[in-house]
Amino acid sequence: MKTYKKWTMHGIFLALLLLGGVFRKMDWQILLLIIGLAGAWQLGLIRCGTPDRAKMIRETIGRYQENTKELTTLKYYYTDIGSFEHQNQFIGVKIPLTYKRFIVTHEGVIRLGVQLQKLKIQVEQHRILLFLPQAELLSHELREDSIRFFDEQATIFNPMKLTDYTVFVANQKAQTEAKIVNDSLLLEARNEARRVLRDLLLALPEVREHYELEFLEQ
Repeated sequence: MKTYKKWTMHGIFLALLLLGGVFRKMDWQILLLIIGLAGAWQLGLIRCGTPDRAKMIRETIGRYQENTKELTTLKYYYTDIGSFEHQNQFIGVKIPLTYKRFIVTHEGVIRLGVQLQKLKIQVEQHRILLFLPQAELLSHELREDSIRFFDEQATIFNPMKLTDYTVFVANQKAQTEAKIVNDSLLLEARNEARRVLRDLLLALPEVREHYELEFLEQ
């Protein structure tokens, strides 16, 4: 037991050394993943008592998946601008004095990554097979304090409504996602997820010394 405790602490230390490279592109989520993974490994050692490697690996990754449902591997920050125009019509003819418009600018962040709940693992004698899910859009947030409206025009015959703003901003988000989230960006996010998971698992001495990691398509 003392030997495995020593290896576990060594694994944590090695994982922290890896942070210098990981945090160049990632945020503090990775630190939480490393702590959780090391903690789950330590708990598996205590429960098992003996080094049943395959069982401990499955349990460790299983707890990791339960506690960390999403792994963000790529963030895309952007600034956008759009204009809204509307004028009432009657049988295709624009009605005078009903024209309204505004211009809006805002900043946002799109997060791409993988759903860890979909990650499947198979432990063989000297290999760990990881069936990695496809990367996807995990979240898209607008910075509310960055939203600015300009050149607002409206009339009493066609006043500005709250839905004019909310629907327009929602449409802007959808257009931004369609424009930014492409196959190339998703592939980059998936490759980064593979690298992060590889670094995390190889930080565990039992994995590093006895197994080869292989990532496969689902």
